[in-house]
Amino acid sequence: MESARVVAVGKSKMHIIELSLFAFALAVMALLSTQIKKQLLEASKTIQRTLISRIEDSYGIRITYGSLGPSIFATIDIKDISVHAQDDGHLILQVDRLRLGYSIWQVLQGDFIGSFRSLRAERPIVSIDMVRDQALIQKFTGSSDASEHGGSDFSDMFAKISFTRGIQFQLLKGDLSLTAGTSRFMAHRFNLNGTALKDEFNLKSKLDMVLELPDVFPGPLSSSLEMRGTIGLSTFSGSLKTSLSQVKTSVFSVKKLGVQMAFTKEKLDVYKIRDFLPYTFGLSYVYGDRHVQGNIEFADFSPQALLETQGSLQGLSPWLGIRGSGSVSFDYYLGKDIQYKAALRANIPVPWEHTTAELALTGIGAKLQISGLSLTSSRGTVQYTGSLDLLSRSINGNATLIRVLSPTNVPIDGTFTITTRGTDYYLFGESLSLGDFIFSAIDAHINIGKETYTWDLSALHFINEESYENVRVSRIFSDGVFDPAGNLVQGTLKIDGLDLSSFYRIARTFTGGLPEIPDHNLEPWTVTSELFISSDGKHISYSSPRLIMSDQNNNSVTLIASIAGTERQFSIQDGQLVTQHAKASFNAQADFSDPQNITVRTNLVYEDVAYALDLAILDFTNITLQGSYGLSLSMLQSQDGYWSGYCKADMLPIPVENQRVLLSFDTGFRFLNTSTWVVDLHHLDLRDIPSFTRLPVSLSCAGNANPQGIQLSEIAYEDGGGALKGKLNASWGQDFSNFAISSRLAARLVGLYGREQTNL
Repeated sequence: MESARVVAVGKSKMHIIELSLFAFALAVMALLSTQIKKQLLEASKTIQRTLISRIEDSYGIRITYGSLGPSIFATIDIKDISVHAQDDGHLILQVDRLRLGYSIWQVLQGDFIGSFRSLRAERPIVSIDMVRDQALIQKFTGSSDASEHGGSDFSDMFAKISFTRGIQFQLLKGDLSLTAGTSRFMAHRFNLNGTALKDEFNLKSKLDMVLELPDVFPGPLSSSLEMRGTIGLSTFSGSLKTSLSQVKTSVFSVKKLGVQMAFTKEKLDVYKIRDFLPYTFGLSYVYGDRHVQGNIEFADFSPQALLETQGSLQGLSPWLGIRGSGSVSFDYYLGKDIQYKAALRANIPVPWEHTTAELALTGIGAKLQISGLSLTSSRGTVQYTGSLDLLSRSINGNATLIRVLSPTNVPIDGTFTITTRGTDYYLFGESLSLGDFIFSAIDAHINIGKETYTWDLSALHFINEESYENVRVSRIFSDGVFDPAGNLVQGTLKIDGLDLSSFYRIARTFTGGLPEIPDHNLEPWTVTSELFISSDGKHISYSSPRLIMSDQNNNSVTLIASIAGTERQFSIQDGQLVTQHAKASFNAQADFSDPQNITVRTNLVYEDVAYALDLAILDFTNITLQGSYGLSLSMLQSQDGYWSGYCKADMLPIPVENQRVLLSFDTGFRFLNTSTWVVDLHHLDLRDIPSFTRLPVSLSCAGNANPQGIQLSEIAYEDGGGALKGKLNASWGQDFSNFAISSRLAARLVGLYGREQTNL
């Protein structure tokens, strides 16, 4: 019992001692807190009286705070800090709470500045206008005389801070806004953790960024940035490693990108962190000289690995899949012209699939010197060397086409010299070949005015060039004006003596499906005309007061006409077809305003005999023709591709040697192609055929024909002196080979004295 009583008494004494010690500690802490508070209040008054007032005077700002309260846990809370401009009072900096950590022992020793151990800023908001706050920025960066008005006091205070034990910095949920004109940079949810130790500041930061450049991008650019690195506090030099997450805009996005930065007071270097992407870049900026240098190199690199497009830039997606190699570098002093050079090689989707593009250039500002530009594929090569001024839009150089295939695979070759004088552009080429067709002395001039563009173009073509005696020269000329405001084109095309075979070869260069026509059938025919054209992109009208086509071999046939038309109609007026022995005049009108119902009306007068024809094409499967003298044609295409129909006429007059041969016929037909067809001749009658006996001759027959031959029956020939009747058969092979003919005819003749004689 007694021992238990002794233990209880001992425990009570221990509790009393502990309570006494705790009370003593509280008393000491209270005394220390009071003393520290006095020291801090005196220090804050000193700071407010000296440092803050000097900073306000030096930088033209006003600093206010709501409360300043030290605690026994070696921290000071400064709440509701605001920094305003003195001139107009706009807000520059705002902090909800700034917590400073300090060393109690150094505070008791009176060294308040040296006691600084940590800083924590909660919800700092920084808003800088690069124009309005320009004076503040210059003073803060040391480019003005701020140090002459108290900057040394701030430097002295900063020098007294001891970094040997490590100073902790923390920024939580900050916002930053930088504005320059219409451009704006914003950082949201800015967090930073850092430690200053032995003149080094180690930091780790993460923030969300938004960049607004309305003059460049239609919408804001947003991204997230992670950053860590080291900064020398006395030298303000160090290195930072940053990781930029996907940059997003309304039209494109950039995938994650890592960048390394190294900087001093004089220079900033930025370069790409090594990763799996086959490209590198570097950027260097010297502050004092305002000098920027940069370069990028890549090998077998595809932009698709870095970029994605959407919205209005979705059409650029095929370009992102290209692969290229090369390098680009630039050298730029701010305020002066940028200098740059590039050597690139890539596979691009234009102007043909699988096109290899190569570019080598140097430039100063807007002036480029292109030492080599080529586009090469299986469809040909396009090359250019020369200069290009982007500001004056001048071009001076040489362009070459090497076996560039047309849509119908006809090779096109040519070399042209391009020059510029002010707003006038000139192009000259000795020759331009479209297959075996050659233009010579191509000369073009384009003037770019304030409101309109004008052009004139001329070229020559030599016919029978291989023949010294029979060589002819044809000319082509065009001029006109283009008004972009109304998308209006007005121009003329003059053709002097160009042969039809040239037209045909030009057409075959760009249009497929044309039939084969031997050159010797077209070369004798030449065309001379002047065509006037007007178009606004929706409608077109054209006219030629005089179109002349003539046979140059013996001038035996000439066609003269006046033509006019629109995108809906075409007409021929005052048409004349003149031969050595006959002349015909004609007019025609075609209406194709409804492509499914095309109509053509023609009037023809030949040797004082008038003919009228009305043609209708319905849905391109039903063709009908009605004309004078019972002329009628009907054609209908079936689903299996066959055309079938009939054609007939009754007593159709045909002038022959000042007489009128009367033609009557009735036929039916069925046609698929040149190898599959059949014609049924129900009857064919020719009357009043002129003959050497001056007696009228008549001929009639019936039968059928196909690709293998023709069979005529009921042949009847009558010339007034007798009759010939019978049948005739003819057969042939492919291309009319193995031709064979057989006939059986019976003649009935009338003698001189009226007696009838018959010979078989």
